[in-house]
Amino acid sequence: MKSNILWSVIAVAGMVLVSTGAAQAGGAAGQIAPLTTFLMCHGISGDDQGVIVDVYTNELGDSPMLNVRIGSAALGCTQVRLATAGGTLAANEISPPAGSSFYLKCYNVSVPRSSSTSAAGGLVGGFNVTDTFEPVASGGEAVVVTSPRVLCGPATFSQ
Repeated sequence: MKSNILWSVIAVAGMVLVSTGAAQAGGAAGQIAPLTTFLMCHGISGDDQGVIVDVYTNELGDSPMLNVRIGSAALGCTQVRLATAGGTLAANEISPPAGSSFYLKCYNVSVPRSSSTSAAGGLVGGFNVTDTFEPVASGGEAVVVTSPRVLCGPATFSQ
């Protein structure tokens, strides 16, 4: 189970890197740019895609990971802003670390089931999702979204 979540986080990071690179740099799709935001990821269930891809990252240089199989969807993530508990976003916002972060570090989270001051898990239920592997033309994919599982933020990994 932990390895499935790890690979899901890696896949999310790859998708975010590809999409933010094009959006922030104003360049062609696939350009990798540093991450500058936090992500909240919900558990989702989806069909096995069975697609084989080659993965190119800055950490691998010219040697890609070849023949990586895309399985079933495990996480659905959205960009979020954070504030220390009990304060306002304007006065207590938590910012990601400055600098170039090409990695995400993810933390398990628990969201109170009922709270008069929270969205109690946000997006939960059945949804139709479109993405690279389930495009609009195919009608997308029906998935079940559960409460948030992980919160990810930009991080630097070094040896």
